Amino acid sequence: MQRYQDGLTILTKTPWIELGKVNNIAVSCDAIYDADRYSAEWDSNPNSFGPFIVIGGIDFLAAPVGSGVGVTCLGNAPIPASDAAYVQVSRSDWDIVLDLAQCFAAFKMGGEEWKAALQLEQRAIQACAAENTRLKSQGCFSDILVQRGSAQDRRMERYATANQAGKK
Repeated sequence: MQRYQDGLTILTKTPWIELGKVNNIAVSCDAIYDADRYSAEWDSNPNSFGPFIVIGGIDFLAAPVGSGVGVTCLGNAPIPASDAAYVQVSRSDWDIVLDLAQCFAAFKMGGEEWKAALQLEQRAIQACAAENTRLKSQGCFSDILVQRGSAQDRRMERYATANQAGKK
């Protein structure tokens, strides 16, 4: 259950949209909540609102009709087509890949072997977190890019937990 919850957390924090363009000009990507608040009636005239792109979650966006719209999205990781397919991994990351492979193999065995391999998984997760921290510290405005795709979820009351909703 913990792995499932971790996966959901990672999914909701994934910056799925990186850049939005309308007629080849970079524009802001706003949440529906922001568009309603700062550009009232934007959805009443789909031909002339903007220039911005409205994002409502991972699977919803709106843009002016009749204009050239381009969005740079975070793509899915490639899956090797066969066992002989080449996967590029740097030498510094090879130990992490082997740790995860051993942990996944132990999961299939189950029992004590899997419990013993959980520390390999934990070590791999810590190494990945350290690498993510290093990459975030090098990126200019990376905090803004990470938050862009999830702005709607943060601003809507329906996504608040029961405790937060009860306090309002």
